[in-house]
Amino acid sequence: MIRHRDIEQLQKLSQAPGNTLTVYLDVDQSKPANRKRGFETQLKDMLKQLIAQHPGDEELVTTAQEVEDIVKRVEPTGKTLVLFRHRRLGFTFRNVLKLALPPAAYWTRGAMLRPLVEALDEYERYAVVLVDSQRARLFTVFLGEI
Repeated sequence: MIRHRDIEQLQKLSQAPGNTLTVYLDVDQSKPANRKRGFETQLKDMLKQLIAQHPGDEELVTTAQEVEDIVKRVEPTGKTLVLFRHRRLGFTFRNVLKLALPPAAYWTRGAMLRPLVEALDEYERYAVVLVDSQRARLFTVFLGEI
């Protein structure tokens, strides 16, 4: 689950020298294209397009390879993998969300947080209380997780 302090930490990347590779990857296993790690092919295609937009950027090429290696070790337990990699700082943040975000890859100064922040705003936290004659149970729901 993504927390507010995670967003604050990711915002600080905009002050660091160099670019951050941000990836929103559809890993939803209910989709046939993503089964048997098909999402890795989608990632390679997105990164290939991104590298073509930044010809000669060796840092991007190296960071993209590192991200591919990271994704190979990810267990797709949700719908969207959110991954941020800042090579110069040695910083990596990854999280699998239970909600679907549009797949995209960005090579920008600082993390591209807009899709994530918009999702956090749209899916506000709420509580559910179950009460019977002997006890009460409180559940919070946030981003599709209880």
